[in-house]
Amino acid sequence: MTLSTNAATATAPPEPTDLVALLRERAGASTTAGRLAFTFLDHGAGTSESITFAELEARARRLAAHLQARTLHGDRVLLVHPPGLDYIVGFLACVLAGAIAVPALPPANARTLPRLRLIAHDASPVAALAPLAVAERMRALPPDAADALARPAWLAAEELGTPPAEWVDPVVAPGDVAFLQYTSGSTGAPKGVMVTHGNILANVALIQDAFGMAPDDVFVSWLPPHHDMGLIGKILYPVYTASHCVQFAPAAFLAAPRRWLEAITQYRARLTAAPNFAYDLCVDRIPEPARADLDLSSLDFALNGAELVRPSTLRRFAAAFAPCGFRAEAMMPVYGSAEATLLMTSRSRDRRAWC
Repeated sequence: MTLSTNAATATAPPEPTDLVALLRERAGASTTAGRLAFTFLDHGAGTSESITFAELEARARRLAAHLQARTLHGDRVLLVHPPGLDYIVGFLACVLAGAIAVPALPPANARTLPRLRLIAHDASPVAALAPLAVAERMRALPPDAADALARPAWLAAEELGTPPAEWVDPVVAPGDVAFLQYTSGSTGAPKGVMVTHGNILANVALIQDAFGMAPDDVFVSWLPPHHDMGLIGKILYPVYTASHCVQFAPAAFLAAPRRWLEAITQYRARLTAAPNFAYDLCVDRIPEPARADLDLSSLDFALNGAELVRPSTLRRFAAAFAPCGFRAEAMMPVYGSAEATLLMTSRSRDRRAWC
């Protein structure tokens, strides 16, 4: 029996040490390739698009081949897609191309454009991935050498045909930078935190120790994907656990907070996450009669982080939605930062709840 165990150990595949290997493994393994990886809800309700791990890797690899034709290993690529599957594919395409992704908010209006310029000036991206309308708008900028947004090659997936060459494995190391996470810039210019492949895999392993998600489990998230909690917690962590993440845009939640809890109900989510204000918003804007058909009994973890966590909010939400099956012990305050990749501290899933 000892010999048999040793033989099994000797032939076990090594744990991925970078995101390229992780995504390729999820797409190539018979147990995960056909599993749903992500579903994006149109306006927080009807399904817009779903994608399996195999389909996700194929789309990202195709886009990565286009990027490899335009960038060198370690070049920065600005990512300005709105929330959706294109954002996820774009980020993973940067990873598969050996480029460094620079997640940012789309230039939706004059208020967001200066921040994007500051990020572009600091990161000096060679290329940028964006929806066609945004790409055309950026290409129309005057050829000003001082304008950092006029310098990258703006690429829209809608325009790209067959890649000029086959994708080539970039052969990345754990210490290679995978993406730059820019701070909010609320007290100064946004500053980029260099996050390596090793940083990410170490942190998602830490998150897994805390929450123990399984491939059959479902996440529900409306968190913005350019932020570390939305990017690592609700995109890269589900890839790590081969779980299904159901997402929709932050604007859809703000317009109708009930959509968040409807999605949890419909998809039987085990985990969700949001800043403190979101839980207050649900209590304030979902009247008691509108809670009758909500079922939150599937939730084991309702993470509360990214801003000050208020005990009064935890109690209010737990009391308001207890009739919907919500268990107070599911509420989990968490703390993290971009400088630490994401998670820094949380309650262990095996310890008594805050309440």
